[in-house]
Amino acid sequence: MPYVEEKHLVRLHESLEKKEQSEERLLRVLKKERSAYALSKKKHLVVSGVLLFLLACSITWGVITYVSEPSEQVRASETIGIEEVEELRQTIAGLRSENEALKRSLVLADSLLDPERLLYTVQVGAFEERKLPLLSRAFDGMKVTSDQSINRYALGNFATLEEARELRKELITMGFEDAFIASYRNGKRIKIEEAF
Repeated sequence: MPYVEEKHLVRLHESLEKKEQSEERLLRVLKKERSAYALSKKKHLVVSGVLLFLLACSITWGVITYVSEPSEQVRASETIGIEEVEELRQTIAGLRSENEALKRSLVLADSLLDPERLLYTVQVGAFEERKLPLLSRAFDGMKVTSDQSINRYALGNFATLEEARELRKELITMGFEDAFIASYRNGKRIKIEEAF
């Protein structure tokens, strides 16, 4: 019968405790991110609603003043109204962009909660025994994975293959001709065929 020394059991136990603490910390961070995302989503909805209301009011006011044969002073204010409408459109476009970024962050967070969930990224490079300088913390879109002596660099975290395909097409037009889609489950890379 095999014999296990007590010091090995103690090390194993310590390792398990560290993993459990790490998992608890990650779950707390995930819950915090989810609540921040929910709050941000509510804020975006309120701001979007207010902006849409203002846009509707501006358009209504513009139509009313145009129909009632406006004076020169009213015509000048219509020009200001058009500028305001364009500014509102730009604000709405910015909010939509922020919303998409938050959705991508939520995909990554959900994949941590549901390890069986598939996650797609677009790999742009792999280097053997060469690690590029650390990335800025502000640049959270880059995923770096190491497997033995190979370091892989990928962009994006997508819940659907179609979203990853869109990014891949864009990267190819930007000059990353070797970019391809990689799929992950349980944080481990799997063949794309296994994803189906």
